[in-house]
Amino acid sequence: RLPATVRSRCQLLQLRAPGADHVADWLRVEQAVVRDAQRAVGTAPLALAAAIRESNYVLFNTLESDLAAISEDRMDPQAVAQSWAKGDTALALQWLRRRLHAELKSRLASPDGSTSVTVPAAEPLHNAWRALPDRVLFDAYDGAEKLLNQQGSGVNVELALLAMLSAFVVNRGRS
Repeated sequence: RLPATVRSRCQLLQLRAPGADHVADWLRVEQAVVRDAQRAVGTAPLALAAAIRESNYVLFNTLESDLAAISEDRMDPQAVAQSWAKGDTALALQWLRRRLHAELKSRLASPDGSTSVTVPAAEPLHNAWRALPDRVLFDAYDGAEKLLNQQGSGVNVELALLAMLSAFVVNRGRS
């Protein structure tokens, strides 16, 4: 966003996020808590601290199991849309956007475009989404971004969530 004249006079510093052990020491929590929060919000230390302080990472585990259940036809997208609309919708959409980004990045990084099954406990959404085409994931990412930007503008959030979550039903239309 900076003008080229300003950017040309800046020095670029590459900073790496601290490891889970350093963050755990800093926040005085267990490393397992930090790893759960990192899966949900990424590695930025202040975002991790906020998620751990507010226990949001527990909510993210619920959101992940909701999406896996939709993808595996174990849960109705309408019920999940209602639940997300009643809760912190912005937080849920930010999380969804992050998960979709990670999935798309994983797929696009694979030389053969493989969506092969990983260790089930490690990546439940990857396993649930393996039958979904990339286009569905890109559309959902775009939908989450648009809905985040439209919040508070009078848009029917529950209906928009239902439309977006319905795309994750893998076996739609099959008997």
